[in-house]
Amino acid sequence: MNGDMSDADNYWSNAVRPRIAMLQTGFYHQGAEAANTLQEAVDAELTAMYAAITAMRSVRNTQAAIRRLPPEVLTRIFWFCSIQESPSPYSSRIRYGASELWQRWEPGWMKVTYVCRYWRDAALQDPRLWGSNIACGLPFSWMEETLKRSKLAPISIDLQYRSSKSSDFFRLLAKHLYHTRHLAVSGDYGRDLSPVVETLVERAPIVETLRFEQPTGARKSLPDEIFARYAPLLRQIVLVNWFLPSAVCPELVSRVEHLDLQLGSDEKFSENFHRSDRCSPYNQMLFTLQQMMVLKTLKLKMSLPPCVAGVFTSRDYVLNMPQLEQLELEDGTAEIALLLEHIQIPATARMKIMASHSTFDEVYLLLAPQLHRRLQAAPTPAHALSISCDAMNGDYDISVKVKAWPSVPSKETEGNTTLDFEFNGRRGTGQNATAPCALHQFCRALSVDAVSWLHCKLYPVVDWKRQQLVDLFTGFPVLESLTVYKSTGAPRDGPCIFHFRQEALREHCHLTAASRAHARAI
Repeated sequence: MNGDMSDADNYWSNAVRPRIAMLQTGFYHQGAEAANTLQEAVDAELTAMYAAITAMRSVRNTQAAIRRLPPEVLTRIFWFCSIQESPSPYSSRIRYGASELWQRWEPGWMKVTYVCRYWRDAALQDPRLWGSNIACGLPFSWMEETLKRSKLAPISIDLQYRSSKSSDFFRLLAKHLYHTRHLAVSGDYGRDLSPVVETLVERAPIVETLRFEQPTGARKSLPDEIFARYAPLLRQIVLVNWFLPSAVCPELVSRVEHLDLQLGSDEKFSENFHRSDRCSPYNQMLFTLQQMMVLKTLKLKMSLPPCVAGVFTSRDYVLNMPQLEQLELEDGTAEIALLLEHIQIPATARMKIMASHSTFDEVYLLLAPQLHRRLQAAPTPAHALSISCDAMNGDYDISVKVKAWPSVPSKETEGNTTLDFEFNGRRGTGQNATAPCALHQFCRALSVDAVSWLHCKLYPVVDWKRQQLVDLFTGFPVLESLTVYKSTGAPRDGPCIFHFRQEALREHCHLTAASRAHARAI
């Protein structure tokens, strides 16, 4: 062969032309049957030529710019692909030419392993890539295969449990607990997660996050022997319709920084929820929280024991949570008030309260004093306040929302509230029977005298009279800036805007001459 690589056209022409001449000579004028033989011979030649072209393309691909990327860079790119496109069940559309598996499932990011041998080898040689992308949504064989490819790398499992899972699946899950870093299991509607949870009795030395979510069904306790009571790196627990065992091991939860317990309101306020097998007493819950010495975020949604006889056996107990940064409570008013009475949290911690299934009288008597103490303990008095009040029809008669900030909030600081409170429930009696009076009494109980910036949304318009607004705003003696949405007694079919004149605002609210009080009606 001539060593000159510049004359490819002549080379391939000279190589192919004799083959074409031989075919034409050998089968020329040989009859109809010979024509079929000629076609078969030509097809064989074409197959060989296609193979040569494929080989030449492979040579070309080896010199592509992406081939100069090292495997570790490629797998980093693949990891970003996996975030964008996970394997999933495919639509009913037929995918011709695909394997039997990919006719029913969408490979997602794993398509990159079919591009070329170099890409495939790079992917297969990085266990971390597979560990963060266990194919829980694909058939069992693929989940098993991705677990094998992860080798000893930390793995993340996000599993949607269905009753069709076999015992082999449970054994596989338990087998790989030793290198599971993130574990999330959720059930289909009406599915019981107990068969999955009961298999998690092996040690989990590197597990950091745990999430069990069961949409419906009776609330259940995690097994006492979960993770063989050994999960020293566990940092985050999220349980939906599950709760921690009464004999929780301190070593299991001592490093937990985030705890989120959720329960459906229908289950929480059922008649028999206070039974000992459905909820733990308050002192048991406080004891469990006491083991979480570094807890930073605590979220309890309908998860507090109900305030009935026997649920709280140590009323003098006080739980100190010195490192808590965020507290979110959603429950009945009495339950929230009882918990706040028995915990101590830093004055700088953010607090979000959502109370329901009670009357505004309970909010005024039980919660308002707790919230007042919270605001008084804040390192900086509340200078900005947002109030929303709506008297509704239907399941709830009144909705009240109050947010307090140490300074006027911006888009960036709107979430940094000193207090975020919401109540949805029934109206009170007496002085709390109407929305304007209830809100007035509530603001007085909070005693937010330092507020200079006030933002109000008051509905419905017909419930609010001019004097009621004046009474409400008089409770803020240093008010300087006021924004009012939908205020005063305008006709129902007319404009729902009330304009404060600066002179009237100064007169009715007794502002000093130095104040630049202004009200904007929007």
